[in-house]
Amino acid sequence: MQTKLFIKSLLPAIFILVFVGLVISAMLHIEYSSENTFICGYTADVSGCETVKNSEYSYLFGIRLPVLGVAFFSTFLLLSGLGVFVQAGYLRTQLFKDFFKGRLYSFSILLLGLVGAFVEVYLLFIQHVILKEYCSWCLLLGIVALVVFVLSNFYFFSRNYFDK
Repeated sequence: MQTKLFIKSLLPAIFILVFVGLVISAMLHIEYSSENTFICGYTADVSGCETVKNSEYSYLFGIRLPVLGVAFFSTFLLLSGLGVFVQAGYLRTQLFKDFFKGRLYSFSILLLGLVGAFVEVYLLFIQHVILKEYCSWCLLLGIVALVVFVLSNFYFFSRNYFDK
C-alpha cells in the first residue's frame, strides 16, 4: 500500500520540482538579460554570480544557458504535467492512457532527468574547477536538477519493475 502511494507521488513531485527549475531558469534569464543585478543582489556573494554570468561558459552554441534552461524545463514541465493529468484521470482518451502508462513515457522522464543532471554536474564542475567562483542560484538549480534525476530514476524503475 505504501509502495503504491510512493510510486503515485513520484510524478507530481517531479512536476513540482521541474516547475521550481523553470522559475529559477526564468529568473536567471532575466538576470542575464539585465544590466543590473536583479536576483544575484539578494545573495551574499554577488561577485561569484557576476563571474559566472560574464564567463564564456555562460553560452552554449551562442545561446545563453538560462534560455536553454527555460526551454528544457518547459519541455519537461509539459511532459510531466500531462502525465500528472493522466494519472489523476483528467485526460481519459485511450491514446493518452496508452502513451503515459507505457515504458516510452517513463524512459523519456528518465532521459530528461539524466540530461538535466549531466548538464548541471558539468556546470558545477566549471564553477568549481575552472572559474573557482559560485553562483548561488545556479547551485540551487543544480540541486533541483539532481533531485529530479533521482526521482526520475525511482519513477522509471518503479514503473517498469514494481508496477506490473
